[in-house]
Amino acid sequence: MKNLSRVVWSEGMYLGPHHFQAQNRYFEDLIHFTCGSMWYAPYGLVGCSLDAEALRNGSISVIHARGVFPDGLAFHMPESDKLPEPKPMGDLFPPTREFVKVYLALPPLVPILASLVERMPVVMASRTGCGEVLTRTYGFPGSESDLIAHGLIPAGMLDGPKARLLLTLLLRAGIARDQIAAWYSQWLDG
Repeated sequence: MKNLSRVVWSEGMYLGPHHFQAQNRYFEDLIHFTCGSMWYAPYGLVGCSLDAEALRNGSISVIHARGVFPDGLAFHMPESDKLPEPKPMGDLFPPTREFVKVYLALPPLVPILASLVERMPVVMASRTGCGEVLTRTYGFPGSESDLIAHGLIPAGMLDGPKARLLLTLLLRAGIARDQIAAWYSQWLDG
């Protein structure tokens, strides 16, 4: 829901954090509303360049790319974001084809989280911000049950900040990862 009501500032008024939060929401909603009104799909590539030598040698290598993904995530490579690894395209682009589509996408989150779980405990709070973490869901990649199967610890009924605080306290107390998982399970299920 858009909040296009601006904050009215006056001299001598009491300033609280909620005024700045409301001002921030107003500007973000105004930007989204304006961009959404000016273009049908306010996302895509603003600029992109590929390595011509790599293309001649049968691989795709991005030199520079900037733009916005459909969910609003902005990228600017290599200035702000890491460039993707060059990809061989010999099998995908036989000599009989005139062109091939190339997609720029984010890497799947599940393998990144799975590798992180090997190094440290990761607690997952509800994606809705309240309520219990769903432990029985369809097993699509990235679902709660898939993430739990990869080693994430469900936070049960705790919201994100409380789950993070509890994890911080347990880690500061020197409790091991397997004991943290058991402690969350015991605390939240009982």
